[in-house]
Amino acid sequence: MKQNDNGKWNLDDLVKNPSKQIFDKKIKEIKKDAVKFEKQKKTLNQSISSSKFLKMLHQIEKISEKSSHIGGYASLKYSEDTQSDEATALLTKISQFGSTIQNQILFFDLWWKKQVDEKNAKRLMKSAGELSDYLRYKRLMSKYSLTEPEERIINTLDVTGVSALVKLYDKITNAFTYTIKIGNKKKLWVEKS
Repeated sequence: MKQNDNGKWNLDDLVKNPSKQIFDKKIKEIKKDAVKFEKQKKTLNQSISSSKFLKMLHQIEKISEKSSHIGGYASLKYSEDTQSDEATALLTKISQFGSTIQNQILFFDLWWKKQVDEKNAKRLMKSAGELSDYLRYKRLMSKYSLTEPEERIINTLDVTGVSALVKLYDKITNAFTYTIKIGNKKKLWVEKS
């Protein structure tokens, strides 16, 4: 029987030459950006200027984009081989890191959803250009938002709760093998993703 080979992802566009040092450098860079962003918390108020508000939105975009690159890499690397302890450890590390960063900048999201009055929200959305729909959506979802401590708990549990169970399920079920008959030939199919 022939074993089907699923191949490998080309992840160079996300992280070139991945190594512990590269990931540590990227993590350090994101942490630095988040700390810089967090220092602006005291400047948030109803009358924040449109330019200051947009600057903060773009900082969040930058943090999210950088986090998505390493998170995407870790997720795809894990999907490539769910039996790999190295890929599992990387995904867990990056997921926990993402949760920490998300908790660190959460204040801005909750401020926008719950503390900005309608008049100022409209003023800020008007100047937000392509981000106005995103901001409008955030405001619509405000009724489902909890307090900051509660949201932090949820972010943390997302990593250690359901996601951990899904990873365990993947590890078990993706090790299954199947014999498939195509025409007169039999193929051994090994789940790898």
